[in-house]
Amino acid sequence: MLAGDDNNPTPHIEAQYTTGGLGVPSKIGGAAVNFGFTPAVYNHLVWQPANANSDIPEVTVIEVFYKFRPITPISNLIPGYLKTDGDGTIIWSKAVF
Repeated sequence: MLAGDDNNPTPHIEAQYTTGGLGVPSKIGGAAVNFGFTPAVYNHLVWQPANANSDIPEVTVIEVFYKFRPITPISNLIPGYLKTDGDGTIIWSKAVF
């Protein structure tokens, strides 16, 4: 997960894989601050000159997005619950290893 020169490596995304048709942007890539990690976790990924390494050299993140479509008419009872197209709402989860 570290890139850059030997004196100042920086965290980066090594590879990303996308499948499916939801077209939802990643919450860890792009403009996500600290790759979507809390500052406490992100600071463990940053190069520590005293150790000549980071506390955690790499992590694997799995993101899952799926569309939830209720089987009840709940969208009629709670305005704005579903997306404007009425097709469902996107639910997201992340696991870090």
